[in-house]
Amino acid sequence: MPAEPNGRSCNADPQTTTGANGLTDGSAPLRVRLSWENFVKGPAGAKRLASLEKGIAKMKSLNAAQGSTDPQRQLDYKRSWEYWANIHGFFGVASMNHVTVEMFVA
Repeated sequence: MPAEPNGRSCNADPQTTTGANGLTDGSAPLRVRLSWENFVKGPAGAKRLASLEKGIAKMKSLNAAQGSTDPQRQLDYKRSWEYWANIHGFFGVASMNHVTVEMFVA
C-alpha cells in the first residue's frame, strides 16, 4: 500500500488526476474510496470496521457538549457526530434559506 505524507498507509491504488480537457496530467495521485464490500473484507476489514465503530462511538459521546460554556467542551462539540451530521444545513421553513423538500420534488 502507498504511504501518505503522514506515514499511514492508504487503502486505495493511486491514479493520476485528470484535467478539464480530460487528459491525464499526472501531477497528483487521486485516491478512490474503498467499496463497503472491500472495506469489511478479511482480517484487515474487521480491524477497519472495529476502528470505524470506535470512532463513531467517540463522536456520538461528544454530542452532549452542545451548549456548554466550557471552552474545551465547545471545541469537543465541533468533533461530535451531531455537529458533522448537520454541517449541510436542514430542510424546513425555519432553515436559513427556507428550504423545503417540495423545492426538490417534482
